[in-house]
Amino acid sequence: MTKARMKKLCFVLSVLAGILTWANSSQAACIGSSPTWMSSPDQSSVASCVSSATSGDTINVLPGSAIWSNAIDISSKDLTIIGAGNGPNPASNTIITRTGNCFQIGSGGTSSASRLSNFRFIDCMISLQAINPSKGFRIDHNYFEGTSNREMVVSGYNYPLPPSGLFDHNTLELTRFVIYGTAYMFNEANWQHQIWASDPDFGGPQAIYIEDNTITANHPGTIDANYGGRFVYRFNNVRLNGTYAIEFHGVQGHNRAGQRWEIYGNNITNTGAQTFTTAFLRGATGYYFNNTRSGLFSTGVVLKVERSSETKDPFGQCNGTWLIDGNTPGFEGWPCRDQIGRSRDSNVYSGTGNWPAQASTPAYSWNNSQGGVQYGFSSYNGSPREQFLQNLQNRDWYNFNALFNGTTGVGVGAIAARPATCTAGVAYWATDEGEWNSRNTGADGQLYKCTSANTWTLYYKPYPYPHPLQAGINGGGQPSPLAPANLKFK
Repeated sequence: MTKARMKKLCFVLSVLAGILTWANSSQAACIGSSPTWMSSPDQSSVASCVSSATSGDTINVLPGSAIWSNAIDISSKDLTIIGAGNGPNPASNTIITRTGNCFQIGSGGTSSASRLSNFRFIDCMISLQAINPSKGFRIDHNYFEGTSNREMVVSGYNYPLPPSGLFDHNTLELTRFVIYGTAYMFNEANWQHQIWASDPDFGGPQAIYIEDNTITANHPGTIDANYGGRFVYRFNNVRLNGTYAIEFHGVQGHNRAGQRWEIYGNNITNTGAQTFTTAFLRGATGYYFNNTRSGLFSTGVVLKVERSSETKDPFGQCNGTWLIDGNTPGFEGWPCRDQIGRSRDSNVYSGTGNWPAQASTPAYSWNNSQGGVQYGFSSYNGSPREQFLQNLQNRDWYNFNALFNGTTGVGVGAIAARPATCTAGVAYWATDEGEWNSRNTGADGQLYKCTSANTWTLYYKPYPYPHPLQAGINGGGQPSPLAPANLKFK
């Protein structure tokens, strides 16, 4: 080694020794300057770095443990805040404990495109309320350790679009995501109506993406949506304790249903008592495909029309007497507002009179299996009205059909095997077309829909995977270190 290189190495080692000495001292501090800062894990030091930083800066938080008394608000700056680790060795982790929220990314419509990574959060979550839809946050490679059930709530604000962002490579204990399009009920403002009058953006970025996570959950599952919320739930490892994995709300009370769901590539295990379904979807529409499951389930995926057989104030039952519904003659209200198989309003509801029409947008299911056996959608069938008029297979929703000939269901196979003739509404997943999964060699698949008799139209291709926000430290790397078998229900 040359003398010059030896001097450089000695300098680097002395700097590292100084940092370690400072980090292990009793003095808490934030050091550095834009664009890079370094903080000890105590709340006052991290808050000091956040205060000094400007948008685009990175704050590195050193190993150690701290108990925080308040959440740190980063809603006005786009920051990258990186902990030292989240694995099984506490000495190399950044561990933050608080009953409540640790960081606040949104507040009153002000929000940041910030990133939080490589922390071990004990009993605390991230506040993501009132998110600006143009600010795509990222929460990744964290371990959310919990002693009881809690919720990670994401909501939009007074915008005509719902929030967007990414949760990836996190380990989440006893955590349930709740995705709202807006924080307003529709008797307070018309933001839900504006969301529902917009394109749901299937296969596009305007949604909350939850991918590559390891999640454990008790009742009521791992995710829900309402108020025009949208989510894409993909490539997660999910372990349940006698509950369904996924829920999606319909119209009830002063709120619209969530607007969009895409659920694919997940591995779902129920280690508890038998539960009635894998997913309980009660409104809107979407795609459910390439999911595997194990454990005790009574049915596949249950689709429910929320007001078909239940009174939900202020609109009562969908029975043909309410202006909110489509009220096709002979169908006792069908299509019910925001029901399964509907995705958008033809125009923004004015607040009085008949509500806008909602075009048919069926839900599709294919390639879901348990032990090599296919499972798919079924109707909740809460009443004869729902069973025979309002929630129908091959109209409002379609299942995989192993003997697909173009007349019913969803077919799967090479594009050359797709039938030349087709009945409007059926779909075909072409396995040898479509490139969207960069971790897969070859074609990834894309969906064609029969839009009119004997006319096939390319209809849906998933958003690129990994999500483009997966970049930087550990970007696109491995899931959080604790495998599902290491996690305990509490």
